Amino acid sequence: MLADMFVDAAKKFYIQFIIETHSEYLIRKLQYLTANKEHEYNIKPEDTAMYYFSDPKTLKKGEKQIRRINIREDGILDGSFGTGFFDEATNLIIDILNLSGSN
Repeated sequence: MLADMFVDAAKKFYIQFIIETHSEYLIRKLQYLTANKEHEYNIKPEDTAMYYFSDPKTLKKGEKQIRRINIREDGILDGSFGTGFFDEATNLIIDILNLSGSN
C-alpha cells in the first residue's frame, strides 16, 4: 500500500519522491504497477528511477559502484541487484531450516 500511496501522491500533487529502501515488496509493487495497465495507479517506466549502490569493497576492477536499474514496460527489471537483496529472504529461510534441524 505504501507504493500505491507514493504513486497516488505523485499523480495528485505533481511531486517527486526520493526513497531509500531495502524493501523487496516496495520494488516488486512498483514493478507490478508498471506492468498492470488496468490498475488505477499504473505508472510508466520513465516514472521511476532506481539506483543500486554496491559495496565498494566487493567491486571488481572497472565495475561501477552506482548502477541505474530501470523497470521495463512489462514490469521486468533491466538489471540485477547485488547479493543480499532479493536473495536475502531465501538465505533466511535456509538459516531457519538449518536451525530447526539442529534441535
